[in-house]
Amino acid sequence: MMPTLMELAALLVASGLLLQAGRSLLTGIRHRKMVAREETTALRSFREATTELLTQAQTGKIPEAGSWSGFRKFYIHKRANEADGITSFYLRPYDGKPVPRYLPGQHLTFRLQIPGNPKPVVRCYSLSDAPIHDNQYRVSIKRLGAPPGSAGIPDGVGSCFFHDVLEVDRIVDVKAPGGNFYLDMTDRRPVVLIAGGIGLTPMLSMANTIAYTKNRREVWLFYAVQNRHQHVMPGHLKRLAREHSNIHVVICYAEPTRDCVKGRDFHYRGRINRRLFQGLLPSKDCQFYMCGPPPMQDALIEDLRAWGVAEKDIKWESFGKRKGKKPAAPAVGDNVARVEAIEIVFARSGKVGKWTSEDETVLDVAEAAGVAMDSGCRAGQCGTCVTAIKQGSVRYLEEPGTQPLPGTCLACMAIPKEGLGSRRVTT
Repeated sequence: MMPTLMELAALLVASGLLLQAGRSLLTGIRHRKMVAREETTALRSFREATTELLTQAQTGKIPEAGSWSGFRKFYIHKRANEADGITSFYLRPYDGKPVPRYLPGQHLTFRLQIPGNPKPVVRCYSLSDAPIHDNQYRVSIKRLGAPPGSAGIPDGVGSCFFHDVLEVDRIVDVKAPGGNFYLDMTDRRPVVLIAGGIGLTPMLSMANTIAYTKNRREVWLFYAVQNRHQHVMPGHLKRLAREHSNIHVVICYAEPTRDCVKGRDFHYRGRINRRLFQGLLPSKDCQFYMCGPPPMQDALIEDLRAWGVAEKDIKWESFGKRKGKKPAAPAVGDNVARVEAIEIVFARSGKVGKWTSEDETVLDVAEAAGVAMDSGCRAGQCGTCVTAIKQGSVRYLEEPGTQPLPGTCLACMAIPKEGLGSRRVTT
């Protein structure tokens, strides 16, 4: 029986639809393959750039081309509220040129022109995302109030300026990414990231980098915070753990409120400690990175040492100078306090300062002598104040989180070392 004209027309339409569907399917497959190739190429490029940066940092070479010296103008592209008193600032270069990559864990140094301050305020804030963008950086900043019981002391100058003044499109001066606190991407052992409060920011950069590069290295992220109202990016942290089987996120609330649900918002009540590590980690043979309030870090460093973790595997970044710690080198108080003042010569300016107290750092002496020396955290962590030692020797008020290169020192933590037959240190 011959098909009718209508049946032939229907067959032609069906054939056309099948051909169109086939072409669409083929186009989709080609597109997915092209996207996959582009992603693979981009991922390979990112890994190579990060490896090169790590090599440069470890050998003390200048960062990759595309970096800049001094300060460069950026504008606030976007602000995003992350938790009570915590805001992320997305920064883009005012000149529109690309920005260099950085190592996960590093920071930006800002020069803030704050009305009423006689000179610019310099502050360092950790980069809080993986270094995957060529046109923007992100920092997440907590608005700091005055310390409890400190009547008359103002709120945090730098953080309040960001929160209250730096709206979208405002301009700010920024130094290129830097700092000696960064993730070692060449180590294959498990990595333990420990964060307290806003100390989560460099750990986010590290965890996001491992996730983005599809690195199979095992990651344990321990995050301690008061409660869900101070919990930064809870949804993002859950996605990290859900989408990456090698990334484990452990949330500890110190003071959960009634609306905090265990199992949904947090896993443990209380502080992070050695018992928690021993109960969850596969072994102590891990790399440990931590950033948080000084008391938390002091306790955890002692915990890890007591557990037998190798000193080289404990790395930290502080919010400020940790009080009450003994000098890392042999105590200087007994033998230095009784000797004559030690001269510190600042070779570039030709100025000379005198060190007379074990509480004074090289940076303190420089500022007293009228020497303009770059500084940021003033806690031996950001690396902004690294300076060369041309003569003499120094020791530290306490062991820095990461050591500077031989022949240099962190001026904000260094004091002259007596007993080598020299009464002079030249920088």
